[in-house]
This record gives sequence, C-alpha cells and structure tokens, in this order.
Amino acid sequence: MTVTDNEVESRTVATNRVPPRRERVRALMREEILEAARKIVQDRGFEGLAMRPLARAVGVTAPTLYDYFPSKEAVVGALFLQGIALLHESFDGAEAVSAPGVARLQAIFNAYREFGVTHPDLYQLMFGRIDPSFKPDEAAIERAGTIPLRACQAVSDAMELGEIRHGDVDQVMNAIWVIAHGHVMLEINGFCDKGPKVGEGFEMFQNNFWILFSGLEPRADRSALGDRPQSFPVSRAGDADASSSAQSGS
Repeated sequence: MTVTDNEVESRTVATNRVPPRRERVRALMREEILEAARKIVQDRGFEGLAMRPLARAVGVTAPTLYDYFPSKEAVVGALFLQGIALLHESFDGAEAVSAPGVARLQAIFNAYREFGVTHPDLYQLMFGRIDPSFKPDEAAIERAGTIPLRACQAVSDAMELGEIRHGDVDQVMNAIWVIAHGHVMLEINGFCDKGPKVGEGFEMFQNNFWILFSGLEPRADRSALGDRPQSFPVSRAGDADASSSAQSGS
C-alpha cells in the first residue's frame, strides 16, 4: 500500500501532538510527587518537607524520587512555578468574565484573594517567604514578574477609560496590591474569622477596595493624581521625638 505525502504529514503532526507514553507517565509521576509535597506542607509546613518522607508518601524509593527532583529545593521550585501557573489561570478566568476598567481590576484582585485563601501554601511560598531558604532561580523570577504586569495593564485600561484618576500606573498598582496582599495574609492566618458575618473575609476585602476606589474616582476637573506632598506623612514617630527633644533643649 502506498502512503501519500499528506498521510505522512498527518501522522507526523499527530505524533508531535501526543507525547510518548514514557513522557506522559513521567509527567503524571511529577504531578503525584508535587501533590504529595503540598500535602506534607499543608500538614507540617515547609520545614516538614524532606526528600525521604516525600518518597515514602509517594510510595517510591529515595533514588527514584531523586530521578525526578534532585533536591528539596527543586521540589519547592516546582511548587513555586505551579503557583504562578494557577494564579495566571485565575486571572484568565477573571478577565474572561469582566470588561476592561474598574470591573476587570476588581475581578483580577478578587481572583488574587481567592487564589490566596484557596491555596495558602502556594501563596505564602510565592508572596510570604514562608520558606526563607528558598531562592527562586532567574527563570522563575522572570515568570513571576508577569503577574504584576497583568495587574498594571488592568490599572492602565481603567485610567484610559476614565474610570479611575490618571496617575503613575506602577504606584497605583502597588497601592492596590499592598491592600490585597495585607488582607490575604490576615485572612489565611485567621484574623478575618472574628466577625459575626458569614464570609467576613470577603466582605472586608470588598470594603477595603470600595474605600480605595472611592479615593481614585475621577474628579470633575479631570485632575490627575499628583506627586505625594513632601509633608506627607507629617513626621514619623522617631522624627517627632527627635524634634521635641531638640525644642526642649534636651
């Protein structure tokens, strides 16, 4: 039977689309290892993650585990990248259901909070330095840098649409992120569970953003956000003490 060039090309494309069985098995094994690693971290913290207990949790020998990950640092690095990928997926979902502007900005940061409270182990690895010994490599740092870029784009779009005041995009994004990050760290550590309402953490998060965005609402004169005044803050506590001492002559 003669095989045409088109048939050869089709078979080649199909072969390229489906990884060989050995690669698929290896990928599944990596996923199983990372799932077991996350379970250990959730139960015992990052300090409880070690290679031999991880091998036992997966049901393999230590040498087999080292064939997939040469060290604990490599496992943690893979978890770091997994967290970045999951957060990007969350942003994808937020962008898919929101229009550019304040609605998208809110949706993105709602997704950021949801990621944090749903995956606190990954969130604290990425943003809380929960494992001080872990240092992401350059590729991981570069990949992590794509996250704030998406938030900056949402801020820029909201400014261009006139839905928030114009100003320095990076500064505005940083202000929003600080509020979001501070809230998520409080919530995942149980500080938002003290209120009487169900879903208190989410309500508090929405209220924080309402206060922030009320301050960012466009002005009638279309004025932009100016530079921070030199008098803001008036003084820090230490400066005030030093000033008082100087005035008293002490």
